[in-house]
Amino acid sequence: MKQYDVIFIGSGHATWHGATKLAAAGKKVALVEGDTLFGTCTNYGCNAKMLLDGPADLIHQTHAYQQTGLTGEVKIDWPSLMKFKHQVLDADPDHHSIREAFPKMGIDIIDGWGQISDAHHVKVGPDEYETDYIVIGSGLRPAKLEIPGKEFLHDSREFLDIPEMPKHLTFIGGGFISYEFADLARAAGAEVDIISHSDRPLRSFYSKYVQKLTHQLADRGINFEFNQSVTSVTKTDDGLVVKTDTGNEIKTDYVLDATGRIANYEQLGLEALGIEADSNGITVDDHLRTSVPNIFASGDVVKKSQPKLTPTAAYESNYIAKLLLGKTDQALSYPPIAEIIFALPRLSQVGVKVDAVKNDDQYQIKRIPYGRVVFETKNEPTAEATVVLNAKNEIVGATVLGNQAGPLANLLSVIISKHMTPDDVNNDMIMAFPDESFGLFQMLSGELPG
Repeated sequence: MKQYDVIFIGSGHATWHGATKLAAAGKKVALVEGDTLFGTCTNYGCNAKMLLDGPADLIHQTHAYQQTGLTGEVKIDWPSLMKFKHQVLDADPDHHSIREAFPKMGIDIIDGWGQISDAHHVKVGPDEYETDYIVIGSGLRPAKLEIPGKEFLHDSREFLDIPEMPKHLTFIGGGFISYEFADLARAAGAEVDIISHSDRPLRSFYSKYVQKLTHQLADRGINFEFNQSVTSVTKTDDGLVVKTDTGNEIKTDYVLDATGRIANYEQLGLEALGIEADSNGITVDDHLRTSVPNIFASGDVVKKSQPKLTPTAAYESNYIAKLLLGKTDQALSYPPIAEIIFALPRLSQVGVKVDAVKNDDQYQIKRIPYGRVVFETKNEPTAEATVVLNAKNEIVGATVLGNQAGPLANLLSVIISKHMTPDDVNNDMIMAFPDESFGLFQMLSGELPG
């Protein structure tokens, strides 16, 4: 029986970051993977979305200059764009180079689905492996509506591989995937609907900016149907019909179920070990340890309040490596976590949330309409930020709506981590100019009128 210091179940960002650090320290490590090596984000998630988003972003920018001297029209050729995506992501579909490199680093790749036999044994197919520690990083999978016609529903993985863009798409759900993919499909020329069971989509983001983003998407032709739930999908000679509990019927060609994601835990054997888990994830303590002391969990499969994002998974994976190497015994403490809705315009947030403290006297809320400085924002006058300041006037949170919301959130996450005030930013940092960050912080400090 082959023995390891650490066996990771899963090979995505929740595992391989920590695995490489442990291997570099001389530990014998294995990654167990039953699907594509490196997980969802790398193969059929974030990376694919970013590749497909580029032309949509360009089209969005050209629209901002339609009345300012820019002429002509740019269109997306979806089959060609999909071919480009495959050329980039499928150049080495089985990740042969990594499969050769990892064993040289002390990391074995074991193909198959892992099941935990006991605290020190993992079974993969007919083989069993012994280990000192086990780290579960098995991630999430798309939830599926249990309705008549569910066989006609697609998920995000299928959408990101679609060879031809349908004429009409309908997205079920009011979260990240619906907003991002619906915007992309609309940029590619499709008719698009989003159906949400409530009137509060993107629930974790600042409600005012969600409303503004929704209005901008609606102005570009996306049809929103709020406060209704899908009850069935029926196939007809002309395509599909989506029915809701309000009696609404929508004729469409393609339906994407984006009603959420659930934890991959059922086949791991956790119940027999007494490890608590449900569709929201695996229960862990403040060291990411399960109820079995030498079994940990990392990434999206963990039940937690923090955003389930790729960078969060990588951070947790690195923390577990430090813990197992004896470099820390402290409980896991998260820095400010920046997150973004990758629609156009982008919507990002980091730190203390505006909606959570807008009625709390201990905080100040400042609106920064930095888009008014149009030469810095590529003619995006609607771009703005809302910043949260604590009683010490330190910047503790922010949300940004604009094309550069991502980079601005990343900059703000550093500023929040350093407990800086607006004056600290202006006195201690010299930023590149012209750039949106310059105008934003000039307005925040009062040096430019808001």
